[in-house]
Amino acid sequence: MYISGFRRIDTTTFPGEYLSVVELSSGDGHGVSEAEVANTVHGDRDSIDAVMFTCRNGDVLGLDGIHRTIRNIRPPLMDTVLRTPGTVPAALDDLIGAGYADHVLFVFDRKLTRSQTESVAIATSGDCRFSAEIMMDPSLVDTATLEDIAETLRGARAITLRRVESPESCRPYRKSDLTSMAKSLKGMAKEVRLA
Repeated sequence: MYISGFRRIDTTTFPGEYLSVVELSSGDGHGVSEAEVANTVHGDRDSIDAVMFTCRNGDVLGLDGIHRTIRNIRPPLMDTVLRTPGTVPAALDDLIGAGYADHVLFVFDRKLTRSQTESVAIATSGDCRFSAEIMMDPSLVDTATLEDIAETLRGARAITLRRVESPESCRPYRKSDLTSMAKSLKGMAKEVRLA
């Protein structure tokens, strides 16, 4: 595992909050120095709300050494956000239990698997806030699938519906379609957004 990218300030993931984003990649590679990222985050600790960890080519929960990386980069008492598809529930349970996950941002792009449903249940039952970003590809997420996902996410801080345009998908959802779908999710989360 290595740090493949670092954004010092992100204000779009959670509007009104400032995050530093550490993008990890599995395997071996040359990236940003962990010490450099840690020094920057520690230097910025008075102006950021949390550090978010994400994985470019997989699930951050499946990375060996994620505990150590979080411990080395995150300043004491600062929140940690994990951006994940939630495919490794045992790792999520361990990270929440160890105090390394204060907020989980789930990213879903199709009907949830058993592991993903279990991960959401872990976040719900643990002392951890959670949100979700749903990639709205019409070939993978229809209205019924969206309702199933949203029901699993009941109580989330926010659900963001992100419009996806990919060459292999059918006609992308129009903004009016997404607005209608978002209205049907009111009450499932504290906030429902379109992106």
